[in-house]
Amino acid sequence: MSRQALLVPVIVAALAVAAPVSATPASPAPPAPTAATAAPAAVATVIGSTAGVPADCAEQMAVAPSTIHSGGPSYTVPHDGVITSVTHQANSVAGGHIRVLVLAGTPAVSVPTTIAGRSPSLAVVPNTLNTFAVRIPVLAGQVLGIHVDVTGLACGVIGVAGDEVSYQEPFAADTASAYTPADTDAPYLVNLAATVEPDTDVDGFGDVTQDGCPLGAGTQDAATCKRPNTKITKAPAAVSASRIVAIAFKSTVRRSTFQCQVDDKPYKTCSSAFTKRFSLGKHTVRIRATSRVGVPEKKPAKVTFRITKPDR
Repeated sequence: MSRQALLVPVIVAALAVAAPVSATPASPAPPAPTAATAAPAAVATVIGSTAGVPADCAEQMAVAPSTIHSGGPSYTVPHDGVITSVTHQANSVAGGHIRVLVLAGTPAVSVPTTIAGRSPSLAVVPNTLNTFAVRIPVLAGQVLGIHVDVTGLACGVIGVAGDEVSYQEPFAADTASAYTPADTDAPYLVNLAATVEPDTDVDGFGDVTQDGCPLGAGTQDAATCKRPNTKITKAPAAVSASRIVAIAFKSTVRRSTFQCQVDDKPYKTCSSAFTKRFSLGKHTVRIRATSRVGVPEKKPAKVTFRITKPDR
């Protein structure tokens, strides 16, 4: 860091877990949702670290990881999803705020790195491990950084050989579109840890703690997130000479929509009763429902029959 703003270790007077501080970030619009076919196990991943003796920074400074010792903590987002909470180990400096920065990749000195996301300004409680609830959509490969707004606030923790951070000062946390570090300093790590959750329906809410309906984009209410199941109410005979076949069906979830597949061809939108003229031979029709909030059926209903020549 600059010679007048070197990271300086500050011994923490007391360590206690703060009550979560709620924050409502002005998140960027999430990308358009994509169709989901099944709900993966929703597991949260913690990246970054607050372990070690806190070290302070200059006013309006931004800091990001440069290199990390083998086996050290990762500050890189492991998968697409949402950062739902962050922690920061405060020193004794009062009146300070941090801001979480999400960088497009690991920065290099004098090379601009795009700011892909950021939290609101978060008020830090001194001498405490602060925990903040946030909602920041992220992509795999993006990197955590931190901004501090007052002199002496702990932006880093003392690391070991191989740990190095980059820094930029001053840094306009509200408006900057890129992070362009001026230099590096060692041995330090960024004083920040973050919980990253999957976001299956890409609606900007973490599937583990924020989204009661991870398969229904834009819906967080678990009560409206039932998975539909198609029930066949009228099926053709297993063997028939009639080439005109009608199949009636309904969903266990009201206001569902349907798609039908004939003999492994692509699914197409359909409704009950599905009626079609078939050729001679064996045929299979599959029908799948999607609830009104976008939750798909897990296993389509299937109807199999054979069309034969009529007796003469």
